[in-house]
Amino acid sequence: MTNYIRPTAPIKERNQDIFNRYDFSKRIAESIASRKDESSIVIGINAEWGDGKTSVLNLINQNLRGNPNIVRLKFNPWRFGSEEEILANFFNDLANAIGASVQDNKDLVREMVNKVEPLLKALGKLQATAGAVGNVLMTGTKLLFPKKELEEVRDKVERLLEEEEIRVVVFIDDIDRLEKNEIHAVFRLVRLTADFKFTAYVLAFDKQIVTSALADKFGHTDSLSGESFIDKIIQVPLELPKVVEHDLHQYLLDEIDSLLTFLNINLTAEDADDFYFHITDSLSPFITRPSQVKLYSNTLTFSVPIIRTEVNMRDLMLIEGVRIFVPALYDFIKTNRNQFLFPGAAASFTTKKNMNKANNAWKTEIDRCLQEISPQKTEGLLKLLMTLFPQIETLYSNKSRYDLTSAKSWAKNKRICSAEHFDRYFSYAITKGSVSDLTIDHLINDVRENKFDPGAYAAWFENEITAANISTLFYKLRRRVYKFDDQQLENLPIALAQLSHEVKGKNEDRTLGNAYWGAFHFISDCLEHLNENQRLPTVKKIIEQASNLEFALEWLNSFKGRVRQTYTAELLSEEEMNQANRILAEKIRDTLPKMDRNELAKLTLLYHLVEHWHQYFKNDAENFIINQLNTDKLFLAEFLKSSVTETSNQEYYLSEDNFDAVISLVDPLLIAQHIKEKNDVSLQDKNRKELSATEKLLKDFLIHYNK
Repeated sequence: MTNYIRPTAPIKERNQDIFNRYDFSKRIAESIASRKDESSIVIGINAEWGDGKTSVLNLINQNLRGNPNIVRLKFNPWRFGSEEEILANFFNDLANAIGASVQDNKDLVREMVNKVEPLLKALGKLQATAGAVGNVLMTGTKLLFPKKELEEVRDKVERLLEEEEIRVVVFIDDIDRLEKNEIHAVFRLVRLTADFKFTAYVLAFDKQIVTSALADKFGHTDSLSGESFIDKIIQVPLELPKVVEHDLHQYLLDEIDSLLTFLNINLTAEDADDFYFHITDSLSPFITRPSQVKLYSNTLTFSVPIIRTEVNMRDLMLIEGVRIFVPALYDFIKTNRNQFLFPGAAASFTTKKNMNKANNAWKTEIDRCLQEISPQKTEGLLKLLMTLFPQIETLYSNKSRYDLTSAKSWAKNKRICSAEHFDRYFSYAITKGSVSDLTIDHLINDVRENKFDPGAYAAWFENEITAANISTLFYKLRRRVYKFDDQQLENLPIALAQLSHEVKGKNEDRTLGNAYWGAFHFISDCLEHLNENQRLPTVKKIIEQASNLEFALEWLNSFKGRVRQTYTAELLSEEEMNQANRILAEKIRDTLPKMDRNELAKLTLLYHLVEHWHQYFKNDAENFIINQLNTDKLFLAEFLKSSVTETSNQEYYLSEDNFDAVISLVDPLLIAQHIKEKNDVSLQDKNRKELSATEKLLKDFLIHYNK
């Protein structure tokens, strides 16, 4: 399993750039290459760890490759332990780099190397010397590298570069990861050599870390002295451009989906829906760097195989997301176990007054923690906490989600909110595509001005929207919902329903991040913001105008879960939801019988469509099944297949629960007779290994029937 774990490897080529850093790097490279001034230049690229500084240096280097007038030197100070080693080895590497590039002046290069070699040998002797004498000798920087020697080397370098008409570009990365003395040594090196003609330095570091280290070096408590030191050296300070939010969002979904596939994790539709909602709405605002996503992915790769059979997978993935993206909240949960598991437990208090007092104090503590983490993001985090720990809902409403039945259910499903399983979540050691904003705005405006043409947008969907960028489309649409007026909130979901056939066409076989989840939540977002009186009429139109039956069914089921995910009041009353379900049943009744053999064969939710139909029009649904049994030999196998879940080894097994569900829709005798009449060989006489996937389902049915 650990083969999937990948370091946050920097990119080296343009085709690996998913965060749009190439153009930034190219402009820096072009500026260096076209420079006419013979004086040196020092460029500093500032960014936090994990933001992609090394990738940018690699891309600058790659853009300079092939330029005959540029000598590229990647100097790695990590290889050397002292200031003397850094200085001496820099000149050695510089001489070798120049020597590899020039055709003439080989003697001059050799002379430069000869100047440096004695210094390297002296260093080797000093390092081999133990005790106080060695320590004293190692402090003699000026004796090792006197000014005269430095000037001689510099003169030779400048003369050689001028004669060869070349410029040296020195890349120094990861300065912020060095020890304080080493950081100081690197900047001393740059300061000592920055006046070399025909040279350019490109340094990458986290300025906050470096200035703090330099301040400590100078004996100051604040970073101003360190910043002043840097400002005297860096001539062109640059900030690394931030990663675009939707690019990071897409990267997150792609990483998680690859991980789920690799680990063979099959979330239920409800769990996948919940996870998608919280990873994008509750946790995504705390993700600012690609390295965070990779750390999250690698952490799950390591932790899931250890405890996957002991926990609820959705809860594990969410709490690990909290640990990586919001560590302060993770620590708060971990250290307040009993308060999260047993809020409002009346048995712990002598009076109801005392219980309420304790509950109010605990609610205040939760609110304080969320406010300290981020005052602007408390709502999303609170929704996530309520999903992980339904018990705490009693602190924020009159509802109580803690009773014996709930506790048994949580324990059965190995939820983190179960006292039996909570500790298991904390017990192990491991504590390209985009869519133009302009295009989206055109869509929104066309809907608002009643210019939306389903045919034209279907063609646009076919040509411009792909499985790779469709989640970005819905991500951007969801971020605009709060700006919509009532007309847009009503018409955009209807327009999307009209395109649901195209949406399904772009829907990859992915556990998470597919076209459906983004579309479902966008429609529900619009309804949540829509005027209450307009919701049911809009829901009716969404169902009636949906160009894909399965999309309509799955969206309506997702919509029912919106209350569970957001802990808001019901968006539709029970009676209104019943009306919506009935409208869908009517649509299924009017559509399924008109489908031909090929169209029915493409339905993956055939059973679920008929089951929904059966709830409202029992006789019609039964007659449909009977008619199909009499006219289509393949119908039954497809119907049974759609009622079960595919196992990890791509097998289908009809369980007793599946059997009971099927016979609730049609007389089991009819199905048993159909199987015996349509199969030449008795399935019950054949070994299961000899059967096809279809025959296995039919045999499973007969086994349950004969019980």
